[in-house]
Amino acid sequence: MRGLVRSVSTFAVTSGIGTLAHYAVLVLGVELLSLAALWATTAGFCVGGVCNYFLTRRFVFRSQKSHGKAAPQFLLIALLGMGLNASAFALFQHMGLFYVLAQIAATGCVFIWSYSMSRWVVFK
Repeated sequence: MRGLVRSVSTFAVTSGIGTLAHYAVLVLGVELLSLAALWATTAGFCVGGVCNYFLTRRFVFRSQKSHGKAAPQFLLIALLGMGLNASAFALFQHMGLFYVLAQIAATGCVFIWSYSMSRWVVFK
């Protein structure tokens, strides 16, 4: 049980760094580049995903799996996560949430997916 708590806690911290990158791209895209929020969050998800791959591989799961095996699996999981993020984000925006609040809610949905897939598929 301790290992799981440590793993989830470390994942939360490293994912937080990727999430900050994601949100920075989202806000800059919407506010400075006048991108539609859905496009900006998708771009942010990609930037955050790259951060998360390297941080998660190194610090959370301490994986020895080669990049040649782990990266394609991570990419597939990330693409599915991007679809989940975009769908949840669009739903929450449709419900009337401000785009940053919609992203916070979508992040909560994607966190569980990302941790589960990273732990039991990509870096096992």
